[in-house]
Formats: sequence, structure tokens, C-alpha cells
Amino acid sequence: MRSRRRTRPLALAALWGAAWAIAATSAAAIPLRPTAVAKRFGVYAWGFDDSSYTVCPTCPDRLNWAADKVAEAGSRTIRVYLGASDPYGVNPPVNPEDAGYLARIVAGAGYPSFTSETAYAQLFADPRFDTYLLTVYSPADNRGDWTDGYGRDEADLEREQIAQLGDVLLRGFRGKTFILLNWEGDNAIHGHAGDPTAWDSYVAWARTRAAGVRESQARNAGGARRLLAGLEFNLVRRNGVWCGSDDSLAHRCVLDYVGSRVDVDYYSYSSWDTLAIKAFDPTANLKQEIGASLGYALDLLRRAHPGLTPANLLLGELGFARTAPRNGECRAAQYLKELVGALAAPDAFGVSYAIVWQAIDNAPSVDVDGGTFGLFRGSDGGPTLSGTVFRSLLRGGRDKATAPLACPRLNACHDNPANSCGAVNAEADWTPRFSIDSTLSIFGLNFSRAGNAVQVIQGGRRYVLPRDGGFAWHESPGQVNVALPPGLEAGPAFVYVTDARGLDSNGQLLDLQP
Repeated sequence: MRSRRRTRPLALAALWGAAWAIAATSAAAIPLRPTAVAKRFGVYAWGFDDSSYTVCPTCPDRLNWAADKVAEAGSRTIRVYLGASDPYGVNPPVNPEDAGYLARIVAGAGYPSFTSETAYAQLFADPRFDTYLLTVYSPADNRGDWTDGYGRDEADLEREQIAQLGDVLLRGFRGKTFILLNWEGDNAIHGHAGDPTAWDSYVAWARTRAAGVRESQARNAGGARRLLAGLEFNLVRRNGVWCGSDDSLAHRCVLDYVGSRVDVDYYSYSSWDTLAIKAFDPTANLKQEIGASLGYALDLLRRAHPGLTPANLLLGELGFARTAPRNGECRAAQYLKELVGALAAPDAFGVSYAIVWQAIDNAPSVDVDGGTFGLFRGSDGGPTLSGTVFRSLLRGGRDKATAPLACPRLNACHDNPANSCGAVNAEADWTPRFSIDSTLSIFGLNFSRAGNAVQVIQGGRRYVLPRDGGFAWHESPGQVNVALPPGLEAGPAFVYVTDARGLDSNGQLLDLQP
């Protein structure tokens, strides 16, 4: 591993003062909250399964291929990653880590002398989109350089990298709006949450990024209306207590500690902690749950920023996995419909944007449960039930966006209904204990009489049974038997059933023994 050169330390108070002065004096009112649902409800495209992506001379790159899916879903707002890790495989092959690093990803390797057609330039010029939420990470951000202190040289470089990116966006893509964000701050600082110095460094880092946005706004006419700074958090409670309820590190969160010290345009809540209520109580009211979380966040932020309104808040990530142990495809689609309806209601908490995770299913290697959040399937690129419902909602068909009532379901566990335990092993006393060559007996409801498929996911591999092999196949509306395929290894695997209509059941985690 290449050693990292430390820059000259900077007193955090001095850094905060410089960045705060820019952020506090240059901020302008945010744009009006969009009224059209197709603009308020966007879609994230990052870390998706690209197994159905085709490479050809006339095919779009992976970034714009995913953007096509977002446009097909009907949204005019998209969130993507832009930075050093290059998940779409479209960054310049040579890109020095200097002030122009981020700008070059958009403008091309010749920046600033000339620009070339890049994947990001194509996306930002796409007339199908109006607003872009960008999860922006420089190489230093990607390494987490702030975790062991934040130096003046590091801050100066970060600020100028953000500012030059802002210049390219404002000057090259007129009429478009860009919101620059971090990724889930509480997850980012999780490994250092017990270190007060790390918290102060994170504040300094966040202020520096906001200062870069303000610099670009100031040197571009109308910049404050089209280039906005954001801070993303993903906790409103920590260790069972509301964030910031006291001064203890155990209850400190990005919301209370960083949010109160950083002046940005938008505060983005990646809302998984709140939406998890559905795993335990499918009848929970999402409008009330989201309203309570956002209301608490706004009240807390207003202590330091009295002028904030609900429109200064975003839902940076929301969604429901089809194959989660308590879901299934019908429930996932119904929950998404409920949430969109709750946020679009006249008396809803008025966030400016809500971003669905995600366009295409997560890559199987990302989530042990296959990550079936997509509006489109990773396996074949076709729309999921959630995608069909979402598209109908964005077209104004709230009453017509219905889901079937009889999706396939694996049986729930009697002692823990939040999990599935319908897959058992007859040779292990009908318990969910399996070796790598066991035969599964999967019990549940609403399987097809014929044409079911059992999907087993382990790491980045997906096995579709019985097509990929196996024996002892049996199927009926209440039971499917299948032998596990060759090639599995000891460790976690995930299983679910796809019926003849192509609808997925909830899933079950298996611990395979040698």
C-alpha cells in the first residue's frame, strides 16, 4: 500500500473559521421545491448489477445505460456517484490528483485547455433530466484522509477541487441544477465515532466542501441557484436514543454534531433506519414515521440554523428490497407506493427531493441478500413490480398503481416473524441446517403450479434452478424442492423463489456448512 504523505497540520478552529465565513456569507435561498412528482422523486444509480449490460460500439456506457433506466422509470431527477472509485468505468485513464481532478472527470483529460465528450458530460447534457444529485469524492475523500486529522494543504486542495468541478458544471450545462453531497456521514464515521478528534476533522472536511461550492457560486453568475451544497446523514437515533439528546459520544450523530456546525443548502437523510420499521411491523404508517424522523431532524438543525424549512431537507436514499425476509415483491411495491403517496400528500413533510434506491438491483456481491432494490432487475434489465408502480405514480396514476395481492411468499418463523424460515432440510429433522450439497424443501404460499425458479446467490454468483442443474425438483403452490447446485462454498448464501409470472418471494439466509 502506498504511504500517504501528511500535510502541514492546521488548527481546526482556523479551518472552521475560514470555511464558515465563506459558507455563511455566500449562501443564497434554495430553489423552490419542485411541484411535479417526476422532478421531486428521483432515482439513484450506483453499485448496480450490470450483468445485463451489453458492450458494443453504439451502446451507451454503464453510466448512461443506468440513466436510461431512470428516464424509463419516468423521473427527471437522478443521483449518481462522481469520483475516484470510478464504478461506471468512465473516468479518464490518467488524472493527476491536483485541483482539476474532479473537473477532469466531467470535462475530459485535456481540461482546462479543451473539453471532450465524456460519459458525465453526456449525462449532464441529457434533456430528460433537470436535477442531478452527485455523491462527490476526490481521491483524498475516497481514502478517508480526514480520519487522522485534516491539514491546511489537504483542505486547500479539496476546496479547489470542488470549486473547479462547480465551475465546469455551471458553465457547461446551463439550465441544469446540481446538488453536491457526501455519502451517509454516520456510516462514514462509524469506525471513528468514539474519537472526538475524528468528529472535529469530519466537520472541517464538510465545511471545506461547502466552501468549495460557495467559491464556485460566487464566481459564476446565477451559481447560487444551480449549484448547491448538501450534507448527508443516516441516523436520527444512535444506540436507541435520539441524536444529540445529550452531550455523550454514544449519542452523537452527524445530524446533531456536524449538521449544527456546517451551513449547507440541503441536509439529506438516507432513511434506512426509519424505513426499517416495516421489517418489524408491516402495518406501520410510513407517513407518520418519516414525518417524525424529519421533524426531529429539522427541529434539531434549526437550533443552529433558524431559517431552515422542510424544503432544506432531502431523502437521499429510500427503498425496499423485494427479497428481504419480511417483504416479497408485492409488499416492496406496496411500501414504495405508500411512501411516495405519503411524501406527495398536501399535508406531507415538504422535502424538496426524495431519491429511490435504486435504478437497477444492487450487484450480488454487494449484499448477501442479493440487493433486490431495483426498479429494474439486474439479471435481465426488465422492470420490477416496484418499477412499474413507481412509473405509474410519476405519471399521476396514484389510484391505478396497484400491486398483485398474491405474490409468492416463504413461510415466516414462528418465533421471529421478521425472518423467513420456510426453507428447511428433511435430512436435518426439517430444520434450516444445510450443507453445500443439501436438498431444500421450501414451504410457502402462492408459488406457481409450474414454472417456478429457485434463485441461490452467493457472493457475485447467481444460480437459477432448475435451469442451472440440480435434481429432486418438485413444485406446487405450497412447496418447492430443489437440490443445491454444485459450486457453492461453505458460508452464507441467500435463497428465494421467482414464480412463473416473474415475481419474487421474500428470501432466506442460509448458513451452508462444508
